[in-house]
Amino acid sequence: VVLQASWRARVVRLGYLRQRAAATTIQAALRALVVRRDFKTKQNAIVRIQSALRTYIAVRHVQQMQAAAVRIQAAIRAFAARRAVAIKRFAAKMAAKHAAAIICAQSAVRAFIQRRRYLRMRAAILSIQSWWRIARCRLALLR
Repeated sequence: VVLQASWRARVVRLGYLRQRAAATTIQAALRALVVRRDFKTKQNAIVRIQSALRTYIAVRHVQQMQAAAVRIQAAIRAFAARRAVAIKRFAAKMAAKHAAAIICAQSAVRAFIQRRRYLRMRAAILSIQSWWRIARCRLALLR
């Protein structure tokens, strides 16, 4: 009876130890499952946060590039406008100088024509005066 009792006690203890080991294994598996789920949830949240941050950074970068492009375009347009104004002013100045040069040339040509006319007229007058004086002297000699 003692032997049987001790055998039964051993069998019960071994059964208890097996059940305890099985319970520990099940608990460990369950804890691992919970930890994996928690890890996956946190990992997915981190991925979403990183994605949102990358999107924000990319959008901000694009906005900065667009703003820079607008500033560059404005600077180029302003430069082109200033250059066009400068060219128009230069053209107007050159036109005024050209007109002044034309007026000066016309004045010189008119002066040349008037002087030539004057010199011809003077030569003709001197010729007539000379002829008249000669004719008067001849008339005076004939009398």
